[in-house]
Amino acid sequence: MAAPTPPVPPARAPWFRDLAWTPEGWVAAAARTAGPGSRATPATTYSPGARTRLATRIWTGVMGTVMLLAWAGVLFGDGLRPWFALLPALAATAVFALALGVLVQAHTERIAWDEEGWVASSWFVARRVPWSAVATWVRENSAAARQASYDADRRAGRRSTSLRPRDIFVWRARDAAGRALLDLSEPDHDEHEPSFTALRARVAAAVAPERR
Repeated sequence: MAAPTPPVPPARAPWFRDLAWTPEGWVAAAARTAGPGSRATPATTYSPGARTRLATRIWTGVMGTVMLLAWAGVLFGDGLRPWFALLPALAATAVFALALGVLVQAHTERIAWDEEGWVASSWFVARRVPWSAVATWVRENSAAARQASYDADRRAGRRSTSLRPRDIFVWRARDAAGRALLDLSEPDHDEHEPSFTALRARVAAAVAPERR
């Protein structure tokens, strides 16, 4: 009796990268669509960044409008004026392209997990992390370094026109070497959302009791 034919993994775009975490860092996954997170069900999937997605839509719309106005000045200007408008138009196009990339990233980001680990994926890349790699899982203020720099400048008498960076708390998983594996930004989710609560509990369970 012939062995069953294995399912064919879905085709990926040429730019898509499937990466797996190793003690040496990120490497290309041995088999695409396999490894940690591959067997996740809809009940074990979390979509972060609701507020981020809204902000990216607004910012992309603003930059798209600026880009169109800039190119209108190039195309419909008279005399030598269009040439002076070309550089701002190109700059606006570059910023719009960057905003569009962030928009796609934010709207396609998913974190799925199974018994092997998790995969954080988007339209551009998938990053797979086994549970065994998680050494710590703590709540951190990601703005602490910038706040310390701001406070040091103030104590030294150096005035700044900007405001003191606000607190930005994240739940951060790290490996044994202290390298960040996963960040969950608190302002971007509802603490009571079941999928986030389940993910946070599962990552916490992966940390050995003596390292908690």
